[in-house]
Amino acid sequence: MAQSGFSVCFWGTRGSMTPMTPSAEFGIHTTCVEIRPASGAPILVDVGSGAFPAGLSLQAQGITDYEVFLSHLHADHIVGLFRFSPLYRADCRVRIASAHPQLGGALETFLNLPFHPVPLRELTADVELEHLPAQGEIELPDRSLSVRWAGVPHPQGCTAFRFDDGTNAFVLATDVELAVTDALDGLRRLVGEPYPAGLLALDGFFTPEEVQRHRGWGHSSWAEARDFAAAAGVDSLVLTHHHPGRTDGELAALEKMDPTLNWAREGQTLEMSNNEAGVVENEE
Repeated sequence: MAQSGFSVCFWGTRGSMTPMTPSAEFGIHTTCVEIRPASGAPILVDVGSGAFPAGLSLQAQGITDYEVFLSHLHADHIVGLFRFSPLYRADCRVRIASAHPQLGGALETFLNLPFHPVPLRELTADVELEHLPAQGEIELPDRSLSVRWAGVPHPQGCTAFRFDDGTNAFVLATDVELAVTDALDGLRRLVGEPYPAGLLALDGFFTPEEVQRHRGWGHSSWAEARDFAAAAGVDSLVLTHHHPGRTDGELAALEKMDPTLNWAREGQTLEMSNNEAGVVENEE
């Protein structure tokens, strides 16, 4: 590919719901991650409540073409559709793709009366829904990226994604129970093939003590995420899908316990170059 390098921005870092206490540092919004390629329009993964500020920002930049991939259809990952401003613009095209078998029916129920005043099929934007196979790969030549995906263990299923420009690779697994080791082959391939991902964002919802009491909930502890990344040979791990009950102080304390761990912050941008991730400092 002619150009390489892309950025990753976390518009939403929480899981399940917004925090019960204000969070100025780590954020209040649920999952929405932007992948900004070196050329072409950005890609979004999930439209949790973080899709609200993401949509406003991207719209202000003149973006009209939106590629959206959904990891799964739990409410915290799609609730941002209610306020995703490009859906209400006639000049916008929004393509929503997911491997969930109920994609069309679920979204048409969610964005419909009595839950939403405007049915999905009557939204102003040109909205396309695409059902993906359980695993696969597509090329996005206008964005100089390939996208691969595979299922990971989570109640009702979840999809992890790899974004790759041929030199740099980013893997995102927002909701995954890493203790179900016999169901992780797809994720291992995403992380390791054809070369190790330079950046991995993983579910760090629980502490090691909490996760023992919540087996089967479909989430992982930060320690399990750390161990998985180390075994996969990943240099940069970012923990996301933070527990909504975790305060800024508690998250900061967890981060200090292990300096090798990074906890995603709302609005944080990481730049991928030479398959390494560097934090882009906020100029404000």
